[in-house]
Amino acid sequence: MVTENYKYWQENGAGWYDEYVNRKGRLPYFYLQEIFIAEFIARNLPAKVLEFGAGVGRHLENLRQIDGAEIFGFDQSSSMVGEMSRWASSEWIQRHVVVGEPVERLPYPDNEFDIVYTSEVLVHVNPEDVSFILSELLRVSKGVVLHLEPGKNTPLDPNAHNGCWYHDLHALYSNLGYTLERLSKVFEVQDISLVRKIPNYCVNLPFNKVTSSLFMKMERAFLPALLQYEEPQLSRYERRITSMEDHIRFLDMARASELPDTIEISLEVLPEENNDEVWIRFLRPTVEGPRMPWSELGTIPDNWLYRDAPGCMYDCALYGHSGAKVTFQGWRGMEINLMAHQYSSKLKIVKEGESIVVNLVRSEPEIVSIVI
Repeated sequence: MVTENYKYWQENGAGWYDEYVNRKGRLPYFYLQEIFIAEFIARNLPAKVLEFGAGVGRHLENLRQIDGAEIFGFDQSSSMVGEMSRWASSEWIQRHVVVGEPVERLPYPDNEFDIVYTSEVLVHVNPEDVSFILSELLRVSKGVVLHLEPGKNTPLDPNAHNGCWYHDLHALYSNLGYTLERLSKVFEVQDISLVRKIPNYCVNLPFNKVTSSLFMKMERAFLPALLQYEEPQLSRYERRITSMEDHIRFLDMARASELPDTIEISLEVLPEENNDEVWIRFLRPTVEGPRMPWSELGTIPDNWLYRDAPGCMYDCALYGHSGAKVTFQGWRGMEINLMAHQYSSKLKIVKEGESIVVNLVRSEPEIVSIVI
């Protein structure tokens, strides 16, 4: 019997090609994934490669352009594989991609591939099935098995897509008699690990520790770790509903004249040595009140931007560099909820002739709430 988590992907694959395009527009690590896998393959040619859980083929689309690489994919969802028609002919898909059962012996001979890999796939596999699947990946590989999967410190929504799980791959491979190697992280939200089918099997890694560190810094620069702050159990749809409920409560308070007295408030980002940004998660008229819809700010200056930030009002934060200043009608006793991290600067808050400066520099991500 096909369990609900596998059934979800079988029935809901349509539209995921566009979903990945959208995600890459706001989450840098999707590009970093693709760069890492493409470089890994390119540095270990010639190679016959299998992606287990190929999905819509966002990696295969890149890899088939590498001379000397024979690329194949396996997936249990025909609706996901159907999305490959966005970038590949039906003939290519028939030759290179197999759709099979979620948990079965893979339709390939032993030692068929030089490289077998997964990218955000095992997270969707039932815990009782993982050991068998890993044994199959080892069986069809004659070289290495590569994994890009969420680490144990990555928040997971256990109900997303009818089931998501963290798996202790180190222990699972150890039980199978193999050693899992942790590679240098290239992005925050996933671990990169490698298993050699034969001990000391030679493989060229794409990035050294310095390069990997630079990729990590680039990811943080575009998306500080705290931007991923959210209650793990909430899906993006539930977060949007929560934002809409806050929006309605705010409008109801305004109509009933229940908002505090308004005052003019000015926010300005001040420069700090080597730091140059401020993220405002949300504003609300009282500590216990609803979050204010961003539209109430009116037109913001060009040097302020709304940027994607899960867990903030409508999953957007107000972002500014040094010198960015915005003035609006706020309230006495209102809350300004901020994200503080290692790249943060200082925020100057002016109200009724009084000014305060909040230092947001932190060695670790932290939420800072200011009541004025």
